[in-house]
Amino acid sequence: MGIGLSTSEEGEVFDGVKLTMFDVTDPAKMRELDSLVLEKTWWAAPLGDYRSVYVEGDRGLVGFGTEGEEDAFLLFSYNDSEGFSEVLKDELLLCGANYVRGVRIGETLYVAGDGQATSFSLKNYQRIARIDL
Repeated sequence: MGIGLSTSEEGEVFDGVKLTMFDVTDPAKMRELDSLVLEKTWWAAPLGDYRSVYVEGDRGLVGFGTEGEEDAFLLFSYNDSEGFSEVLKDELLLCGANYVRGVRIGETLYVAGDGQATSFSLKNYQRIARIDL
């Protein structure tokens, strides 16, 4: 999987942050399986720090903080038949994308940043609680 910026073939036009899933079964013939461009999003925390990405390979989940028209922690699911789909969006009220992290305990995802923490059920992606720190 790759997270980067979507550009034109010439590398000139910035379209947004792009998620791409690659098939690397044969490294000499790597191919793109699916991609998703997050329009109106101009920054994602993994662009500056790969450790900011929440990944659960067994569940096909990936999440990270973004900045754009809305600052948010986004969680995506991925599977081979449907590709990427956004399953959770937590608006960042008090912190920027670089200061938010996701961590799972049991069936709960905790999204914590500078000044706030929110918990979500990983069964239905519904918010459980939010507190200001």
